[in-house]
Amino acid sequence: MNTITIKNKTLSYLGDASMLLCPMTAFLCSHRVPDGVSNAVRRWVDGLDTANTCVVCGNLSGEERFVRRLLIERGIPVVLALANAIPDDLAELRLSPLEMTALQTGRMVIISPIIDSSIKDASGKTSAARNLLMIAIVEHIVVGFMAESGNLARQLLGVGNVSVLQNEGQDEVRETDVQKAKNNANSMGWTIYRRLKEGRSIDEDNLEKATEGGSDSASDALDQTSEMVSPNTSSDDLMPWETASNAHPVSSFEMRQLLAQYLKLSDLEKPSLLHSLILFQVVKHYAHFPDFNFTAFFSLWGPKNLRPEDWKATKVNEVWMPSLVDRVMSRLFKAMPSKFHEPINREERFDPQLAHMLLDEALQRAKKPNKRLFQRALNLAYFERNSEDIAKYRELLGKDAAHHS
Repeated sequence: MNTITIKNKTLSYLGDASMLLCPMTAFLCSHRVPDGVSNAVRRWVDGLDTANTCVVCGNLSGEERFVRRLLIERGIPVVLALANAIPDDLAELRLSPLEMTALQTGRMVIISPIIDSSIKDASGKTSAARNLLMIAIVEHIVVGFMAESGNLARQLLGVGNVSVLQNEGQDEVRETDVQKAKNNANSMGWTIYRRLKEGRSIDEDNLEKATEGGSDSASDALDQTSEMVSPNTSSDDLMPWETASNAHPVSSFEMRQLLAQYLKLSDLEKPSLLHSLILFQVVKHYAHFPDFNFTAFFSLWGPKNLRPEDWKATKVNEVWMPSLVDRVMSRLFKAMPSKFHEPINREERFDPQLAHMLLDEALQRAKKPNKRLFQRALNLAYFERNSEDIAKYRELLGKDAAHHS
């Protein structure tokens, strides 16, 4: 086994030893952690500079393994510190395929303070030796959580450059901060929704009523539901445009600004009624703007953030109104190249994978799929030149309907 001496500490290693000569940060954590530590750890990893960071972490506790996985996924170099001798058979370490690739490509190195290859299992003594080695060879130490009277706290006494993500007794404060962030994001999300709803184009509304034969009762019902669950807002919290009884229409530029601001609200619950309402306003009132790339927006909005209710059509006055997903698919398919219509946005590109994701699930959910779903499936098959699916959906639709497509 290879050995190297760093800062007067002799250790065994496997992999590219040059990583050990770079500035390193150690991640340590108590074995027993309260709820919420994983969220703090994830935020820390997300904030790391991938180009200038090397992290030393272990594999004994759940949090250590969690950090190692996040680091490997982000492409951050990792030093895996063991509390036992490095085994001859790496299968004993149960490394993931990504970790094996990182080891083979020089983005991970395995180290241990245990030189004696006969020590195959970790113990309290070897774990303490591993922690002391990590503390000695790094420039900075990040602690996920430590109990005030625990072994880790004693090992770090008098050690500088230590950052603690969560101390004992911080649970209540942390939960309060998290809830406050969620409440603030939720309030801002509803504010953006109200602006989109109240500022929709009057001309576009009138055009819809003329072409559809009246207002969309299903959308009215959805909007009324939003009024019941939207948080109460005082006049002091209102945006300038909300104080007016007749809000001016939302321009394409303002709409895109509002949506960009909404998508940055990372603390919002998804899926949720608010998230679906935002999508509903966009696809019903704003998706026709010629400079709006709806396909790109929906990819960011998240096709996996749909609620079960979003897949269901609504029956109003004996008339079935299309589901939210049906409206989305209708707009997505308008980006497909066709001799029958001009694209709404010439810069927008049809995404067959996104179309398949929605269409395949819609076909599975429908007890009796309608011709519109089959027609979309046939159009998609023609786009992909899938002869098997073309034959399948031509048969389901009938030759005349297929010929018309």
